[in-house]
Amino acid sequence: APTRVGGRHDLVVWARLAGDPPGPSSRLLPDLPGGSLTDGLITLRPHQRSIVSTLGLTESLQRFETMGVLEAACAELCALRRSEGDLEEILSLHALCERHELAGDTAAYFAANEDFHAAIYQGSGNAHLAAQTLELRQSMQDLRAPRDAQPLRRRDSFAEHARIVEAIGN
Repeated sequence: APTRVGGRHDLVVWARLAGDPPGPSSRLLPDLPGGSLTDGLITLRPHQRSIVSTLGLTESLQRFETMGVLEAACAELCALRRSEGDLEEILSLHALCERHELAGDTAAYFAANEDFHAAIYQGSGNAHLAAQTLELRQSMQDLRAPRDAQPLRRRDSFAEHARIVEAIGN
């Protein structure tokens, strides 16, 4: 399975996930004569496990900025293109988030929050934009966790949702 930022992973597992037979994969294991290779996400070193790179402050802030731009594009397109079914799904998920917010259930709130965001992405009517936004959102899970654990984050998130739902619904 995919590895968290800063964690170690086994390239054989990745090769199997990619459909390669067990054993070294020439596609996944480049020749690394005396050095290492990094694409900014994974660092490969000869005769060692590879490491999922940690992000610095600048890279983290840039991801949050990019996420905001992508989510704004999804919400804008959703407001223009959404069907009544899309709107019903978004309103239903917003109501579910509200129930969890009022109950003080952080885990349930943020689980419903993921579905709420995914519904807006799908409502954009742009499958590529939705997929790219969801992929970035999922890759940022570890970056968002500390912010989501802050005491007032559920309340603030729900207030943001209310403004988004109003804009999409009008």
